[in-house]
Amino acid sequence: MKTPISLTHTEQPHHEAGTPTNMLRHEHEVILRALALLERMGQGLEGGRPVDRKALGWLRDFFGTFADKCHHGKEEQHLFPAMERHGVPREGGPLGVMLQEHEEGRARVRAMGHDDDRQVAEAIRGYTTLLRAHIDKENEVLFPLAEELPVPASTSGSSPSWPSSKQADPVRAASLLWRISPARPGGAFVFARSRLP
Repeated sequence: MKTPISLTHTEQPHHEAGTPTNMLRHEHEVILRALALLERMGQGLEGGRPVDRKALGWLRDFFGTFADKCHHGKEEQHLFPAMERHGVPREGGPLGVMLQEHEEGRARVRAMGHDDDRQVAEAIRGYTTLLRAHIDKENEVLFPLAEELPVPASTSGSSPSWPSSKQADPVRAASLLWRISPARPGGAFVFARSRLP
């Protein structure tokens, strides 16, 4: 029987009940939707078409904040250390690979800030390829491994809690993504960000 690795999380009404790895998988779905938008922008740049720089800037912020600081932050500060405590190696093991890919992704997001469309398109292509493969590795290998690890008998007060903020809210992030989705397939991106509760 699979058992979740012991990590407490702060219950929030917008999250489905479940294990930390299920929450991370849910966040992956939101990130993949943003990647699809980013990829279309990159293809536009590669094809010499103008893109909405405001929407591109928002996506860069989304990946730097939600995907990296919030999502990868949960993995790096909570999940990976918990896995290490249960014998999963960082060096020469899956955790080291994940951490290296997090760093590579950060560099690619920074590169999307260039003024040169060709460089931005190259950074987008590299980032989308990297992050899709990274998510597959986590969903198919790392998270099942975490779910197989034993849960300590006593977890009260000893496990870290998930950060809770509007930036870490996958429902809110998905809502914001909807606001910059193309108006129609193949159409221009619409950027209509409004305040959310």
